[in-house]
Amino acid sequence: MLQYKLKSMSDWSDEAEPLASDLAAQILEGTKEGIIITDAESRIVWVNPAFTSITQYTASECLGRRPSILASGSHGREFYEDMWRELSATGAWTGEIWNRKKDGTIYPEWLSITRVSFRGEDRYVGIFSDISRRKAAEARIQYLAHFDALTGLPNRHFLVDRANQVMSLCRRRRLPLSLMLLDLDYFKTINDKLGHSTGDEALKAVASRIQSIIRHEDTVARLGGDEYVILLPETNQDGAFHVASKILKMVTEPLRTGSELVHLSLSIGVAVFPEHGASFEILCQNADAAMYEAKRAGGNKFRFFTLR
Repeated sequence: MLQYKLKSMSDWSDEAEPLASDLAAQILEGTKEGIIITDAESRIVWVNPAFTSITQYTASECLGRRPSILASGSHGREFYEDMWRELSATGAWTGEIWNRKKDGTIYPEWLSITRVSFRGEDRYVGIFSDISRRKAAEARIQYLAHFDALTGLPNRHFLVDRANQVMSLCRRRRLPLSLMLLDLDYFKTINDKLGHSTGDEALKAVASRIQSIIRHEDTVARLGGDEYVILLPETNQDGAFHVASKILKMVTEPLRTGSELVHLSLSIGVAVFPEHGASFEILCQNADAAMYEAKRAGGNKFRFFTLR
């Protein structure tokens, strides 16, 4: 018959201590977060493999040195003074910081620093992760919220905000503003006959050509499909006439995509603030009506909105 003997608490304690120590060592060595430990004078006494993977510094290169070897120069003295003030007061600090890798690459990291007491002396333990991918994803989301992914032009959301700002300024200063609505002629035919990749190249080419003509203070946006809008602050009908003429001339230059030579043309409708509308929405509606007049006239033309 098997005999079982219950262990005393001291027996369990004797086994648990080396087990916990070994387990802790494996966790510290194997975690994907970088870990750095400094003494009370902020000199590095230990780093884990993830620290080396992230920063490119080996343990031998940084032991005995201060964490300032990672400083990117992106933060001023006040940033670090605030960090140490919070560490002294609470024993911990957490936040985003920009550091520099050994090869000079500056990257964002999420860092937590904790003060611990070990054998009667203070130690500082920093745990951090490289958040470059997260920041890039956030930046991409922010970009796509305001810009068109294909052409890089502002999108409708950006355009509305910009238009409201510009119109408010023109209204206060009693200045004109011209709004153009542009639509490619026979764009569906290009897509159907030459393929969507050629259509995309055409859309990007038109965007680039328009940008090369307008001024820095003007705004060109892609509404979607093959429609564009141009805002021309402080531009009256004569100025809009000049810009529209230049756009038609440049856009009709043949576009080569691979072995194909694509011929493009636009229809443009123009509405002028304040004669043709006191709001962005009304100007767009009237420019749209003028653009369809240009379409009905055969395309490759521009028309101004006229009151009837």
